[in-house]
Amino acid sequence: MEASEKEVGVGKIRSQVFHCKRCGEDLVFEKDVEKLMKDVVSFKKEQHFVKSVGYSGNSLVLRIPSKLAKSVGIKEGSKVEISPVEKGFIAELA
Repeated sequence: MEASEKEVGVGKIRSQVFHCKRCGEDLVFEKDVEKLMKDVVSFKKEQHFVKSVGYSGNSLVLRIPSKLAKSVGIKEGSKVEISPVEKGFIAELA
């Protein structure tokens, strides 16, 4: 297998992976999966916020805490795509 080592992650969740140049898959060693899962659970707990919806003119406004915005790369002027789902919506950077 022809592979190269790289670091991947979101926010403070980071993991070393091996990228297979032949098939394009990223491989994580089993010993690293447990640590990675603990990091994900911890990150989700830290990033859980309950916010109130307000008004601005004729639109509803949902404020995004700065800690969350920084962790996902949202800043003033960012484009966000909002899509409805069964019990709410998903907002993704466009």
